[in-house]
Amino acid sequence: MKYLLNSNNNILNKLKTKNTLLAFDLDGTLSPLVDDPSNAYIPDTTKCLLAKINKFKKYKVAIITGRSIASTKKILGELPLTIIGNHGLESFYAKIEEKEKWKKRCLILSSNLKDIFDQNEFFIENKKYSVSVHFIKKNRSNSTIKKLANTIKPLLVKNEAIILGKNVVNILPSNKSNKGFALKQIMKKYNLHQALFVGDDNTDESIFEIKKKDIIKIKIGMSRNSSATFYLKNQKEINSLLKLLNDVQTQGINFLCMNMD
Repeated sequence: MKYLLNSNNNILNKLKTKNTLLAFDLDGTLSPLVDDPSNAYIPDTTKCLLAKINKFKKYKVAIITGRSIASTKKILGELPLTIIGNHGLESFYAKIEEKEKWKKRCLILSSNLKDIFDQNEFFIENKKYSVSVHFIKKNRSNSTIKKLANTIKPLLVKNEAIILGKNVVNILPSNKSNKGFALKQIMKKYNLHQALFVGDDNTDESIFEIKKKDIIKIKIGMSRNSSATFYLKNQKEINSLLKLLNDVQTQGINFLCMNMD
């Protein structure tokens, strides 16, 4: 895994010539991680930079997140970006009848989980098409998160899946959907053969694991267990990357939206 912002790293130069999908996870990537998911926000500088790169004809900007689309739009504001929610379950390619089935199943799952788990220790979030079980006390170890997942598994039926995140266990009513599949579907829809993706979590590994040289895969935080090719040191460096993505197309024109936060 290489540090993306290394001065000797010219990987982004390949974006000059080809139309490219720029895709981002939300929480922990564009948005700083917060204890309460409902308090998530995107800093003004980051929003401004996103708006700038979204205007370039060679870029198609998308958000691929575990959040619902409604929740994501509240955080993004008026930015007209392509949004894939609920790990791909809420998308332009998901069939209406399947979504209705998943919605009913999530009501049952969230109700069953609330009966089992102490509401003082866990927050059960029904995201309409998927369900998440959050630890209220943060910084849980991977072994603790795996134990929680093992407790949930007996409640699942055929074709349902669990994805482990940071201090959270995500339950999907379809094991055929993940962020990797979502990225491929966006590229197919817009006839794009090159992409860049940035994520911070285990839920993003389905993209990092894609064996395709024309996908630049970037993880927030160095990790030897990730399949990402590049990394940023922390979430705060996302603005540095967005500025570089602008520079690729403008050849170093100064920004008007720096130091807003």
